Amino acid sequence: MATTSNYTNTINQTETTVPQLGAFLQAHNEIEYILPPLVGIMITTRFKLRGATALLVNLTVAGFVRQIIEQLKEQTETIPVIDTEQTNISQPVTTVASDDSPTYTIVHSVPGRIRLRIPKVASDPNYVRRLEQLLTADSHVLGVRINTAAASIAIQYQADGMSDWELGMLLMNIIQEADCDEEEIPEA
Repeated sequence: MATTSNYTNTINQTETTVPQLGAFLQAHNEIEYILPPLVGIMITTRFKLRGATALLVNLTVAGFVRQIIEQLKEQTETIPVIDTEQTNISQPVTTVASDDSPTYTIVHSVPGRIRLRIPKVASDPNYVRRLEQLLTADSHVLGVRINTAAASIAIQYQADGMSDWELGMLLMNIIQEADCDEEEIPEA
């Protein structure tokens, strides 16, 4: 009988916790932007994933976390939420590298935008031109900002019904294609 009682208590706690969590998420929208990439980075770091695999896993996990957050927000009841003071959360950085792909770091990602740190951007102008040309030629890429001094690239994209996995594959292929030295792109 004690087991049944504990099981019932657990169900009752879950029934009240989910709406409270949903209300908290609605009151603190910034969590919706911080948590998905943070969980993706934590998983890729924990499993020591590198290169294309890390990029794909990061984007896929972030997509799943966004879906979970949306589902929790939909299950919200009118429950008062105590405001907490705002805190700054610094996002850890995940290095992505393997023998078959260029070294890059996922610095930041939110739906529609990802920022990568690619050391080669600071030292190879031909690579930068190839990468920018390939990215801007893709229909899913809305904008590209390259900062050679910081060795970073910000990619604004529109998924157009693509899954996070497909989008990750697309970006990974573009980055790897730019790394090929076969075709020199003339300066504009």
